[in-house]
Amino acid sequence: MTDTHVEEQETLDPRLKERLEKGDHPKEGYIFCLACSHVLAHVDDRLSVDGSHEHIFNNPHGFTHHFGCYQEALGCAIEGPAVAADSWFPGYLWRLATCGDCQQHIGWLFEHGDHFYGLLVDRIQAG
Repeated sequence: MTDTHVEEQETLDPRLKERLEKGDHPKEGYIFCLACSHVLAHVDDRLSVDGSHEHIFNNPHGFTHHFGCYQEALGCAIEGPAVAADSWFPGYLWRLATCGDCQQHIGWLFEHGDHFYGLLVDRIQAG
């Protein structure tokens, strides 16, 4: 682990820090923020939603978003109120997910009893 990743662990969500320390995932395969290399999730957390891990949707403002679904993304910070309008997954409310370190918009948290994260593929990198 590089010095940057050691320093980063001091600012991680305690649940994510515990997972990293316990080693409940292989050492490789973590998902990082492309902007700052903050740990966000692990490839083992990939999830298929409506038959696919990856989705491409347009929002009402005409922006196209390409994202992958993850059961957990503990390196994300969740912002704002849960919103039902314009959800790409009927019945699910969405909230913004940002990088827990640099606060760049990284995707969304979708909630409906259960939850999953949609992480923008052009804003993450696999390690």
